[in-house]
Amino acid sequence: MINEIRSFSAEKNKIKLNISLFIIGKDVLLILSGGTHPHIGSLTFLTETENIKNHNFPSHDGRRHKDGELSDRIAQKIQNSLEGSCVITSGVHFDGISWEEIQTCFDLSDALGDQINYFLKNYNYQTSDPKYQKLKRP
Repeated sequence: MINEIRSFSAEKNKIKLNISLFIIGKDVLLILSGGTHPHIGSLTFLTETENIKNHNFPSHDGRRHKDGELSDRIAQKIQNSLEGSCVITSGVHFDGISWEEIQTCFDLSDALGDQINYFLKNYNYQTSDPKYQKLKRP
């Protein structure tokens, strides 16, 4: 069961990034998107105690997507506020983007990370820890 769904956005000039947040038990799923061709370019995995890991999918021109650079910034901002696991999908593409606009995407990712971090620090997870039992195979 999904406990909470929220949307956050950050915008500067003509650049806007959106992120959807899903709380699933004590876990967090974030979907970062934006631009003229949103997609799933990268996956970022983290918990409060494990190193952040990224997987960048192949892009249309044979290179790897670089969206993990955006989600990695968000992950660093929220890592200490996590109660469980977190997965971030990211896919941002603006046709004809300039170097200055790429820097704006980094700044907007930082702003989104701050928004989500504030939300998570103040979120009341209304779920209990699972109970496990040892079963013997028949």
